Amino acid sequence: FTPTWLEVQKYVKAELPTADFHLGKLDCYGKRANEDLCEEHEIKLYPTMKLYVNGAFVEEVDIREEQALKDWVKEKAATHAPKAPEPLSSAKISSMISELDVAAAAATNANPNVNKDGHVVHLTEKTFWILTNNTPWFVLAPIWEDLAPELRGFANVGKVDCTAEPALAKHYGVRGYPTLLYLQEPGPATEFKGSRSFQRLKDFAHGFSSKPPFKAIDATGLKTVFDEKEVAFIYLYEENAQAKDALTGFIQTILPLRNLASFYVTPDPAARALLKAPESGTHLIAAKENGQSPLLHSGPYASTVSSREYLRQFVLDNRYPLVPQLGPENQEILSSDKLVVVAILHPGDSHRVDQLNTVRAAARLWKAKEQNEKMHDLVQFTWLNGVT
Repeated sequence: FTPTWLEVQKYVKAELPTADFHLGKLDCYGKRANEDLCEEHEIKLYPTMKLYVNGAFVEEVDIREEQALKDWVKEKAATHAPKAPEPLSSAKISSMISELDVAAAAATNANPNVNKDGHVVHLTEKTFWILTNNTPWFVLAPIWEDLAPELRGFANVGKVDCTAEPALAKHYGVRGYPTLLYLQEPGPATEFKGSRSFQRLKDFAHGFSSKPPFKAIDATGLKTVFDEKEVAFIYLYEENAQAKDALTGFIQTILPLRNLASFYVTPDPAARALLKAPESGTHLIAAKENGQSPLLHSGPYASTVSSREYLRQFVLDNRYPLVPQLGPENQEILSSDKLVVVAILHPGDSHRVDQLNTVRAAARLWKAKEQNEKMHDLVQFTWLNGVT
């Protein structure tokens, strides 16, 4: 069947270049590296072909003949083509932004049943998995006891004796102390990597537990974001039942990430034009370099665990600017498999801005070279203050 599939791929690329229709492949054979995904999507026979629209299963197709399969693809691309959205009045956009603000606030509201006593809970391997399920937790090893009262109503605080619980320490990769982890199911743990002062830990904890997950904006607000943020994640929202479900999944995904990146949600069609995004549909875009380098997350946007993980990884992969400033929060850059170019700048130098722009220009040229020559992402440009 492989030759037929390859011909269909060529057909889609040549004949349907503007259609938002994509062909993918999931390897469910051999070592079953994708066993969870294969089970989730009920793949039992080979080849199995299924159609998904906006992350939701639509139908399974049992066509093997090349031309018939091409005709089917053409029909489905037309049937499920995104419809151009109806024009929105400024009043409607303002109303939708207000509703989105309410959704953001609801995800941030304090819960009196969470850490109501402001105490630290001692966790063991037996109690850890039960207590941390579906509620936000900060876990330190060892704990700074004063942090617990600061998070009353927002997050539980637990401590783990890693000498007595080596399995937990190994599972979360704890190698140094104190280690601070933010946990909220179903997402993985997020580790604090900044300086170990109490104030920094407190700021980190409050950022995760009380900071709104996103800000709702219109096109004018987006222009301000471009001016203020080197990297921003823009979620393009439409008002329909499916989009609301996707928004719920999006919020749940970014809750553990809200202290690591800046998220915005916009229902404004004019914002799509600024981002050179599709006219309709749910999309997440990483906007870098004042919006000049938007990167579209290809989805899906369903509320499944796998969809959330894809979205989460997209954020983690794109949260740094083209030339990030090196610091404790992103020191893992130095231990990556890339060649790291570090520009050391003097903060008092009157030419510092020009020097940094020169580094950015060099980074752009190199990235263009990598793309043109189809090279692997080999080099990371960074900068560092020479005087601290």
